[in-house]
Amino acid sequence: MIHKTTSCPVNNLFLQLSKQWIIFIFHNLAMWEKSFSWIRKSLPWISSRTLSLRLKDLQELWFIERLIVQEQPIKIEYVLTEKWKSLTNELEKLWNWASEWEK
Repeated sequence: MIHKTTSCPVNNLFLQLSKQWIIFIFHNLAMWEKSFSWIRKSLPWISSRTLSLRLKDLQELWFIERLIVQEQPIKIEYVLTEKWKSLTNELEKLWNWASEWEK
């Protein structure tokens, strides 16, 4: 569940993104198949319950979308949204800035 802890939207965003395993989940979604079972297998140190909670958090933030694929059996997939893609561009700028000033 998403909780706003401050009135600063940037602080709230970073609090959500710093939750345990979030970055690993994003990396996984950007690189490989997007079904829950595949994510779970590729990140074995994350419990199914924690993965499920983090995916729900990301859905509430509109960073991922849960899709039901009409196959037999029905398959659930997760995809990154345009909101996440636009944030990725901004995070890349932050990364470049930090890299330049870290020296």
